[in-house]
Amino acid sequence: QFIPGTDKADFYERFEEIKGKQFLSAIEALKGTGAISDREGEAATKAVSRMSTAQSEKEFRKAQHEFTSMMKRYADRASVKIGKEPIYNEPTMSQQVKENAEAKRWLQKNGNDPRAEGVRQKLRDRGEI
Repeated sequence: QFIPGTDKADFYERFEEIKGKQFLSAIEALKGTGAISDREGEAATKAVSRMSTAQSEKEFRKAQHEFTSMMKRYADRASVKIGKEPIYNEPTMSQQVKENAEAKRWLQKNGNDPRAEGVRQKLRDRGEI
């Protein structure tokens, strides 16, 4: 599908690894520690399944961001369970939806503000624009 030795080929191979059995085994192991519930493990699996190299970059980034955010929250929860401070302090998905809506409203009013490009980039990274 991709020319061997190119960045695209490297990305594709890494992506297939993430979607593979190693990832699913890791999710199952996390469930066993109590760091995530069955429902959360299923949501993480669905987020990875939604990532496809055939879809738009925007939708791919949205699914990737959702998956990454979930993994950060699970890591924080596991840290707390063993008596350590959370590493990421990742907001919940509902908090992120609210933040995204607020950022979009702010951009509509302040599109020429010097900070606007940083806000746009954050929304792009989340697959929101």
